[in-house]
Amino acid sequence: MTKFLNNFNNLKLLLLDVDGVLTNGFKYYDQTGLCKLKTFSDLDFTAIKRFRASGVEVAWISGDKTINEEIAKNRKIPFWYTRGKDKTEFLSEIYEKFSLTSSSPTAFVGDDLFDLNIMKAVHFSFCPKDTCNTVMNFCNINKTSLVLNRGP
Repeated sequence: MTKFLNNFNNLKLLLLDVDGVLTNGFKYYDQTGLCKLKTFSDLDFTAIKRFRASGVEVAWISGDKTINEEIAKNRKIPFWYTRGKDKTEFLSEIYEKFSLTSSSPTAFVGDDLFDLNIMKAVHFSFCPKDTCNTVMNFCNINKTSLVLNRGP
C-alpha cells in the first residue's frame, strides 16, 4: 500500500466518470422522458479543488451530456462527451489539452462496464463500493486500483 501511495503522489491527471461516481447514480425524469435532475455533492467539488490546488489536472469524461456538461462548465472543469465511443479514444486529446503524455501518471474513477477499458489504460483506477461486480473485481485484483467508500 505504501508503494501505491508513493506512486499516487506523482499524479498529474484525474479523470472522473460522472453518473454513479460524482452522483449517486439516480436520474430524475420528467413526463417527457428527459432527465431533469441529478444529485451531486459539494464534498466532491471541494476534493476537485484540492486536487487542482496540489497541481493535479481534473477532467470529467462521461457518456451522458444531460446536466453533466453544464455543471462542468459552471465549475470550470473540462468535459468530454463520449456517448457511443470507448472512453480510451479520448485519452490522447485529453493528454494534449493538459500538455501531458500517456506516461504521465493518470487516474480514472469509474463505476460501469463502459469504464473498464479506460481503467485498464491509465496508471491508477478506482471505483465506488457499490459498482457492478466486473468493475469491482478489476479494482480488487489490480494492484493500482482501489474501491472507494461513497457517503449516503
